[in-house]
Amino acid sequence: MAPLLPFRLTPTRLRFACKDEYSVLMGKKPKTGINPTRDEDYPEWYQQVVRAAELAEPSPVRGCMVIRPWGYTLWENMRIVLDRMFKETGHVNAYFPLFIPLSYLQKEADHVEGFAK
Repeated sequence: MAPLLPFRLTPTRLRFACKDEYSVLMGKKPKTGINPTRDEDYPEWYQQVVRAAELAEPSPVRGCMVIRPWGYTLWENMRIVLDRMFKETGHVNAYFPLFIPLSYLQKEADHVEGFAK
């Protein structure tokens, strides 16, 4: 099954996509509202792209983001493709906790305290 796109490829979208490719081929830098460029500051560029595309937004929980419908659709499509690739090579998926309880970190700190001296 082919991954689903979260939008229809309309003639207008195709025209803008082709315009950007043409600009790149002609040595011109496509103009966007994102500054700095990807080459100048990748982390900042990435954050701005995610926000401008409304893929995710900041969460009240420090260090977390809320993934919006467009972003989740992209994640689902990536997961489908990656899952197929993993299974073809005999690997299996695994999920890991996003949040580690503070008590676990404290246990680890207590455990290694004697080794650090």
